[in-house]
Amino acid sequence: MAPRSPKVGNTPSAHTTKLNDRQRLAWLRLIRSENVGPATFRALVNQFGGAEAALDALPALSRRGGRAHSIRVYGEAEAEAELAAWWWLRPRSAQAR
Repeated sequence: MAPRSPKVGNTPSAHTTKLNDRQRLAWLRLIRSENVGPATFRALVNQFGGAEAALDALPALSRRGGRAHSIRVYGEAEAEAELAAWWWLRPRSAQAR
């Protein structure tokens, strides 16, 4: 059997997404939320059209999945503090603020 070639569309260089500050915060909150790993993150973003909508849907999804309590969603203040610690990831125009 011949080895499978990688999908070109899934290479990091093929996907460049520019995020504004609000979107970047939502992406971080979603990936840091309980039970959300890389595959779940991508599936949620694709299903709901973005991380913000996916965050809004998480409590209902966890209840529908049979959990007695909602999953822990990474807090906005926590995410802002983490982003502040990674200041060099922000665009140069935002670093001057």
